[in-house]
Amino acid sequence: MNVLDIKGEYRVARYILKGKYYPDMSYQETAEAYNGVGPAWFTPWIRKLLNVLLKVFRDAVIIHDCDYTKGFTLIDKRIADLRFFKNCLLCVVFKLYLRPVKAIRFTIYSFLLYLAVKRGGAKAFWKGKEKIT
Repeated sequence: MNVLDIKGEYRVARYILKGKYYPDMSYQETAEAYNGVGPAWFTPWIRKLLNVLLKVFRDAVIIHDCDYTKGFTLIDKRIADLRFFKNCLLCVVFKLYLRPVKAIRFTIYSFLLYLAVKRGGAKAFWKGKEKIT
């Protein structure tokens, strides 16, 4: 993902949302960790579509990708997934508070995204790491 694609969100997320490793990571490290919505094996056009449709959650995705990059235990993965869900809900509150119908829909999307990373995120989390439980 291009560094310039996350420049605005990099600043917003740093002040509103929380991450374990995110506040200590440099801009360059954050840009290298961020790969957008969805797993790396999705085709580029699917990832672009998801990034556009779910741009409300971009801040939460950036932090989640940073947590996955720096985390090294199963507990780190589980905490990163729960933090992702919490941050997705915060994104809905901060960005869609004046649109209740859309906020309800994106709250449901938050839960579905959480289930996706909880069930399918293990491969991305353990990539290049020794599994420590």
